[in-house]
Amino acid sequence: MALDNLHSLIRRLEQQPSWQRHQQLRLLLREWPHIVGAAVAQHSRPVGVQRQILQVAVSTAPWAQTLTFERGQILAKLQTIPGVEITDIRFSPGLWSYSPSHSRARGDNELIKSHPSWSGPIDWTSNEADPTTAMEAFQRWAQQIRAQQRHQKLCPVCGSPCPPGELMRWQACGLCAAKRWGP
Repeated sequence: MALDNLHSLIRRLEQQPSWQRHQQLRLLLREWPHIVGAAVAQHSRPVGVQRQILQVAVSTAPWAQTLTFERGQILAKLQTIPGVEITDIRFSPGLWSYSPSHSRARGDNELIKSHPSWSGPIDWTSNEADPTTAMEAFQRWAQQIRAQQRHQKLCPVCGSPCPPGELMRWQACGLCAAKRWGP
């Protein structure tokens, strides 16, 4: 089996239904404050789309109840957005603690930052336009990783950029450390 080049793999990825769902969610995240207003957007956040049903995390049960009463109006506004195919909305306070933008409340950020491979935050919300293709998303990610690596020290074994936590812990990058331990 011949190896496909990156462009053909990304084109196939973009054609998959799961990529379309992610693209739709990114569009919904961007438009959400305009649809519900800034005050409501502070207490609610779209977290997923399953079978054309938008899952929205809300901060409290009263917000879930209030937004459920407004579901028809919100749904009507959502259906005017090109590329959005939503037939219903579900509001859940249970999803709030799992929402990525609110993970600080659970201490996840501290756990992530303590991992030896932590090399600093990546700005996923830069001023650039949202990527519309998988290739644009990949290029943006790769550019941010390269920018991070410019400020990292080099692994003394292989000479690759290495997060400082890995150097402190293993005196080498994670890959070189794993090679030492492996068969």
